[in-house]
Amino acid sequence: MIRLAAEAAGAGAAEVIAAEVASVRRPDGVLTFADCRASKAFMKGPAQNLAGLLNLESMAVGVWASGPAGMMQRRSVAKQVEELCQKDGVIAAVRSALANGNPDRLSLTVLRDALAGVPHDMPGGEAFMRSELIRSLRKRP
Repeated sequence: MIRLAAEAAGAGAAEVIAAEVASVRRPDGVLTFADCRASKAFMKGPAQNLAGLLNLESMAVGVWASGPAGMMQRRSVAKQVEELCQKDGVIAAVRSALANGNPDRLSLTVLRDALAGVPHDMPGGEAFMRSELIRSLRKRP
């Protein structure tokens, strides 16, 4: 997101986005959807698209974790892991899925590929996010 801001509007915009992201980052470095949503100032700022990316990441982790589950359990597993990811972050959700699921059937390579594709696979992709960043930076006083 910071890279997109720099490409779209220069180094000053990247600094603004970096500061906003730092405002919702936990002391241990974790970024969560819940923390973004809890900050009204953040959700009105240029970096608000981060919340959407984190939400998409939680969905990707939920789908990944539910893959080896039985047909009747998939939705429940996906929902539990997704909620954990939104509340505590990707690392906590992955650790929980590996501890509670079948680690032999959960491929971290598949998860890595799914998470890497989040900004590209979102509706509109990076081009949409870049335009939203520019639009929200223009509104900034």
